[in-house]
Amino acid sequence: MLGLRLAHQVEQLRNGEAPDDLVRPADLSAVTRASLREAFRAVASVQRRIAGELDLGVR
Repeated sequence: MLGLRLAHQVEQLRNGEAPDDLVRPADLSAVTRASLREAFRAVASVQRRIAGELDLGVR
């Protein structure tokens, strides 16, 4: 995810734009979108497990 963000910002700088953190999924390839989706699923899974172990009520 960090790599996507940095590549996006480098491209903005090359285009003379101010860098931001907005990476639009429509601008990504299908493979990159799928990888990003899987990364978010993995993060959500870990968050659920941690919440369950700590009984924080976050689901």
